[in-house]
Amino acid sequence: MNTQIKKILADLYIIDGSLREREEELINIINNILISQPDTKFDAEFARRLRFKLLEKESLTIKKNFNFTIMSDLIIKRFSYVFAGAAVILLAVVVWQNIDFSSKNSLSSKITKLKSNAFGSLIENGQLAVSEELASANVSVTKGSAESRAIGMGGGGGVSVSDAMLPNPVNYIYKYTGEEIKMESKEITVFRRVRGGASASALANQIKGFDFGGVNLNNFSNLSLQNLTLAEDKEFGYMLSFSLEDGSISINQNWLKWPNTQDICLGKDSACFDSLQLTPNDIPSDSVIIEIVDNFLREKGISIDGYGAPFIDKSWITPEVRFIGDQLSVIYPLIIEGSKVYEESGQPSGLNISIDIRNKRVAGVWNMLSQVYESSDYAAETDFNRIKEIAEKGGRYNNIYYADLSGQETNVLELGTPEFILARIWKQPAGYGMAQEFFIPSYFFPIINKPDNAPTWINGVVVPLAKEILDDADKNNDINPRPMPLLDPASTRSEQPAVAPEDFAADEVCADNCGNGICEEVT
Repeated sequence: MNTQIKKILADLYIIDGSLREREEELINIINNILISQPDTKFDAEFARRLRFKLLEKESLTIKKNFNFTIMSDLIIKRFSYVFAGAAVILLAVVVWQNIDFSSKNSLSSKITKLKSNAFGSLIENGQLAVSEELASANVSVTKGSAESRAIGMGGGGGVSVSDAMLPNPVNYIYKYTGEEIKMESKEITVFRRVRGGASASALANQIKGFDFGGVNLNNFSNLSLQNLTLAEDKEFGYMLSFSLEDGSISINQNWLKWPNTQDICLGKDSACFDSLQLTPNDIPSDSVIIEIVDNFLREKGISIDGYGAPFIDKSWITPEVRFIGDQLSVIYPLIIEGSKVYEESGQPSGLNISIDIRNKRVAGVWNMLSQVYESSDYAAETDFNRIKEIAEKGGRYNNIYYADLSGQETNVLELGTPEFILARIWKQPAGYGMAQEFFIPSYFFPIINKPDNAPTWINGVVVPLAKEILDDADKNNDINPRPMPLLDPASTRSEQPAVAPEDFAADEVCADNCGNGICEEVT
């Protein structure tokens, strides 16, 4: 054993003494890592993952890992099965037998390189799809808007923003204070996730010959099996949902098998419910939460290869929060080709695991996706000043701007030196069809002076580096805020009827005489 390995082992034993029992295995693992990945940091996170892998190795002798890579080229390989039994059981067997659960690297990425610009335009109908989170965030408030919405809608008039008992919104201005970056690459590599539509159709063809209670599936065409749900019939059981078309798996509580606080307080007064309210003090320590997650992943054989170190999302817990819900999220950031994946809103994207705080159990897992991708090179933006300008305007969808209100507060948010990431962006097809899921090289500009009272969604600014996307953003977005002139509500009202009597009469004549060719003559 060389000196370097001895030092690494000594450091690991300080972090986690239980690893000493597996020293022989550790030496082999560290040797392989030093050869293949000499720059690996042997820190606390490495020790945690190493311990997880060692325990996972034991459980693999009796369990098999989920394999999500097959969800895209899923099931096309093996259909030579002799079927028997009830149709419902058969359906489960078809799916189960065609999913390879034995792969050790079930979440390892599989990337197929294509020619340049292989995905066509990265925008559709002038713009990429806007996430619901971004769409709901980019709203301006103007005086009188509430009144104009309510008038004529049975609401009796309404209350304008200036009259409502609400605090004025805060305007946020971004200012870059980081280092200048030299843009050297003229191309970026864009990734597109491959889904399992062909496999879903292949599975449907396998079951078309079975009797499903009087429905003959042979009378239907172009069938595809899109979803399959399995449920554990036991206390604290789970429901597994397989989306074969999307290439994803989610795990949720089987609500029939989990205790319900409403049942406990059924027929009792509000004091019962109040006694069951959770507060931030009821949240377990971070180490306990991570241990709950690690144990669940190991017991269920779910691999975390392809994901970064987990973090606990407590961004929503502020000093003003007195009571909390039953669940807390732990996120394992997705990593593709060494780069972290973010939503364009600035939030990390990856494997999301919900913890039931009350029962100290995993409540659900979602965003488990197939790790099969295609990649293609596209033209990159090479002007960092342009990228910086877009970041200072809040990204390609611009910053939220509120009309000038009396006493309104404005905060300047400083943006630090950006980190290279992949932004998860959706492209809506023209007409019908599923949106395509892209991972586009981008810069994430962190906010380095976020105020304590800032909204939780203000985390940073994401700017895609694809030149086509930025060109489209400049063309379709007016970056500088231009409040529309405010109308005097009184000037919008009139004592005159909306339709003049003579116009109304003409409309009636037209409706009655269209068949006689009079419509064009009556005005």
